[in-house]
Amino acid sequence: MSRYSTQISFLGWADDAEEKLPTSRVLVVGCGALGGLISNFLARAGVGNLILADDDRVELSNLTRQLLFDECDVSKLKVEAAKEALLRANSEVKVTALPLRVTASNIENLLDEHPVDLIADGTDNFPTRCLLNQVAVEKGIPFVFAGVDGSRGQILAVKPGGRGACLNCLLGDKSQTVPPKAVLGPTVGVIASLAAAQVLKILAGKLGEHSGGLLAVDVWTQEIRNLEAMRRDDCEVCGD
Repeated sequence: MSRYSTQISFLGWADDAEEKLPTSRVLVVGCGALGGLISNFLARAGVGNLILADDDRVELSNLTRQLLFDECDVSKLKVEAAKEALLRANSEVKVTALPLRVTASNIENLLDEHPVDLIADGTDNFPTRCLLNQVAVEKGIPFVFAGVDGSRGQILAVKPGGRGACLNCLLGDKSQTVPPKAVLGPTVGVIASLAAAQVLKILAGKLGEHSGGLLAVDVWTQEIRNLEAMRRDDCEVCGD
């Protein structure tokens, strides 16, 4: 246990919470900037099973913000390069690399073949995020949304069945939103760190202590806002 001694010593991090991590299963959709860093934190924390889904390859222009990769990874499938890096960091975890784009036509089979305790958003587009949010709510799987644009980022933990909002409650239908073309590298680091913390809180059963709402951060102006996130009764995804 000396490997995880610092997080075990963290105030409020009980032994029973630590014991839950090795048996936890997390699906990380998107293995680039956000997904790569979130996966890195989870692997190093000892989350036992990580399922990575992404069909993209590493490009040189990715390296300013996708810190899981180096120049030697250029042209490799991101999930394969990520798996290699994560196992170098912690050989005790199991990493499943799925070189595919998650869509409405394959998400059901994916979750049937790889049942998980949580879905983490590492994508860069709202159509996929909306799909993950909907499937997570329908199946009762916790979902952590994370998004970045320029120097700004947002995170939201969605725990189906509770009073909190789902992604659709707050943002509505964003299926036509254009992915961001400008991203500041440190923004990814901040948002991925906060998202990974939410994932660990949920897996450890500690989300109720500091669940928060929609957290909005601008690393350039140093603005941080925690916006109340209440479930809408008329939400098309989680409402009555």
